[in-house]
Amino acid sequence: MIVGVFQFHGSGDIQKNHEIITAAIASAAQKGVRLLVFQECALCGYPPLETGIKDIDFKLLNSKLRHIRALARRNNMFLALGTVRREKSKYYNSIRLIGPNGALIGNYDKRALWGWDLNNFTAGDTLGIYQIDDIKTGFRICYEVRFPEYFRELFRSKVKLCFVSFCDISEQDAPE
Repeated sequence: MIVGVFQFHGSGDIQKNHEIITAAIASAAQKGVRLLVFQECALCGYPPLETGIKDIDFKLLNSKLRHIRALARRNNMFLALGTVRREKSKYYNSIRLIGPNGALIGNYDKRALWGWDLNNFTAGDTLGIYQIDDIKTGFRICYEVRFPEYFRELFRSKVKLCFVSFCDISEQDAPE
């Protein structure tokens, strides 16, 4: 299986992020990528640095997510997309795993919350383990790298491949 990982300087501009993600999917498809993994909050920006949780346009976000699911289907590709997920009045920092048929396979919601996360998100409760083709695959998000027990779960579950999705919160270089 060919795996791709795509990281970019995200923003609170869902349309702009969507355009970058769409181009990344097209490029990965040309290279035969079967699974493409994006960073934490790739589609919407990371609250509160790149956007505010209450400022996210979930109608637009869900529209772009539907389009990305169609791209997964068109390219016969798995996508692991970082975004914010809203469920009633709760918000989750999620990796949404999309299958090559465009169906949503599952959501892995960040469990280890700290700082800004505590002000914006609800902790998840899923293991984040999925079958991608014949490979048992696990997902984790950012700060969870500091907690060995999250990776021990993957080891005990005999996960063969693990991804940790991070948002790059470093300062962007000034354009010159």
